[in-house]
Amino acid sequence: MSASPTSGTAPLTVSFNGSGSTDPDSDPLTYAWDLNGNGQFNDATGVTASFPYTTAGTYQPALRV
Repeated sequence: MSASPTSGTAPLTVSFNGSGSTDPDSDPLTYAWDLNGNGQFNDATGVTASFPYTTAGTYQPALRV
């Protein structure tokens, strides 16, 4: 997973890309994003996503493939 930008002043919209993910069996991939760091992978689906961080802080976004 990559993110851009990785830092800045709030509000900050960050774009994410999971296209580097692969499956050893070449099965089709599905994507579930936790962009707000709450542990629930329901913020976006698809290989790319973006999220507006409106409050300053450190976030731990995650991608489940």
